[in-house]
Amino acid sequence: FTRVHYFWHKVGNRALTLIFNILNNTTFTDIYSCYLIYRRKLVPIEKIVTKGWEQHGEILSLAVKKGKVFYEVPITYCGRSFDEGKKIRARHTIAVIWIIIKMRFLLLFSSE
Repeated sequence: FTRVHYFWHKVGNRALTLIFNILNNTTFTDIYSCYLIYRRKLVPIEKIVTKGWEQHGEILSLAVKKGKVFYEVPITYCGRSFDEGKKIRARHTIAVIWIIIKMRFLLLFSSE
């Protein structure tokens, strides 16, 4: 089950996932669930340059570039209300979309 308090947050999350999937030719169902496990060699820590909400998009972009096979495992997630500590806002999506686009084209032309 998924507890969602905010309709537009769910729409935004699906839009971010769609943009990521289109640009990276993947079929993830939710890139911002914040549960992500990957092999460390796929994402060298020294290559991560972002520090905000966009960091998750950067990490996943690096993993997708170097990885070959990805598996999604269903999780149960209960979204928080702002009273419970939810901090992300609509304005944060701009930086997230920018890093997804930037990483896609930066990694497209990188030789690694």
